Amino acid sequence: MKDLISVIIPFYNSESYILESMQSVSEQTYSNLEIFLVDDGSTDGSNALCEKMCVSDERFQLLRGEHRGVSAARNRGIKAARGKYVFFLDSDDMIHPELLDSLYRLSEESHAVIAGEDYYLGSERPEEGMDLIAKTAGAQNAVYVSNQEVLQSFICGGPIKGFDSIGGKLILCKAARSILFDEALPNGEDTKFIYHLIVNGADAVLLHLPWYYYRKHDNNVHRKRTLEACRSMYQCEKYIRDQEIKNGRLFNAAFWEENFILHHIGEWYKENRKMHDKELKSYLKALAKTERKEMVFQQISRKARVESVLLFYCYPLYCIVHRILCYLEGRNEKCLK
Repeated sequence: MKDLISVIIPFYNSESYILESMQSVSEQTYSNLEIFLVDDGSTDGSNALCEKMCVSDERFQLLRGEHRGVSAARNRGIKAARGKYVFFLDSDDMIHPELLDSLYRLSEESHAVIAGEDYYLGSERPEEGMDLIAKTAGAQNAVYVSNQEVLQSFICGGPIKGFDSIGGKLILCKAARSILFDEALPNGEDTKFIYHLIVNGADAVLLHLPWYYYRKHDNNVHRKRTLEACRSMYQCEKYIRDQEIKNGRLFNAAFWEENFILHHIGEWYKENRKMHDKELKSYLKALAKTERKEMVFQQISRKARVESVLLFYCYPLYCIVHRILCYLEGRNEKCLK
């Protein structure tokens, strides 16, 4: 018999989505599963749907708990897992019926710590999208990625994508259990978790088929730009930058500073100009000022340094300069080709 896989589905008030998510797991061609539905203190009808699924399919188990956040819910699932591997699925997403079978085979062949796949970004009405990914069976193009390649792609945005989120990842259970999720972070917790896996030596194997259906809707956690969300994501990204500095990877730290920390602070600030959240605006301006005092700030491009100042002190001028710099950047790229 093939090894047991522990599927972990944390949920909080997911009544509108979780049934389809559970069905996509129950229909997997890989059958040796234990599936943990980890309730994070839901107050809607999610629990009733999960209870029915547990009755109809004995592989499903409902773990109830107080509302402590998705990290705590995932950690409860990891601690309860008995499988060789754990697989993470968000309660509003779905997977191709052959996904777990394929990831298990690739993991066993490569002995990689992490196995993942491409994803399909869809809407709240997933019927057409699921039909589409169901038709993408056939030649399974997979690539093995060494630990150093994974780290380079994670930090510097290399050709290997998808390491910034936990959904759709099959991970050796002993590796996941040795780290766990940071329960103090309501956002960005999966990025920090995967970073820890990588710096602890994890390699990966990636299936180049869009067999993870990421359902895009207004309630997605990562789309909420609250003060709490921005503060949490910043803490995660700052932690990664500081660890890269500590480990002597200064180029990585500078790249992360420019393309993640400063980029996100700027994007959040521009979005907030429409939201008019004064507390968030004040926080982001203070954050940008703090970042300009960091040693690594002097290692980033001149363009990023100039824009980080103009954005917060003269927005109209920032817009003009940004367009000019982008134009010159694009023209230079064409000249080099």
